[in-house]
Amino acid sequence: MSKKQKIVLSRPPMRRAITGYCHECSGKNTVNKMFCHLFDCPLWYFRMSVSPESKAYEKKLRTQWENGEKGIEVEKEKGGNFTNLNQVTDAVLHLKEMGIELDHFLGHKKSL
Repeated sequence: MSKKQKIVLSRPPMRRAITGYCHECSGKNTVNKMFCHLFDCPLWYFRMSVSPESKAYEKKLRTQWENGEKGIEVEKEKGGNFTNLNQVTDAVLHLKEMGIELDHFLGHKKSL
C-alpha cells in the first residue's frame, strides 16, 4: 500500500472524530455546531464535514441564517417575547446579540 493510499484511508475516521468532537463541544446540537463562533478553534474549519470554501457550505449556512432572521421578525411582530424559539432562530438571535453576522462565517476562510 502506498503512502497516498494510507492517507486517503485515514481521512474518514479523522473526519468523524473531528465532527464528533465539535458535536460534543456544541452541546450535541447540530445548529450550534453549524453556527460555532469559536473561529480561533483549530477544528472550526472542519466542523461541518464540508469545506467553508464550497458552495454547499455557503448555501446551507445562508439558508439557515435567513430562516433564523425570519423567525426573529415573526417574533417581533408577535410582541417580542422571544420565548419558545426554534433552534435556528435562537442561535441567530444569540449571535446577533454578540455582534456576529452571517459575513463572519462566510468570510472566514482557511488561511494555509
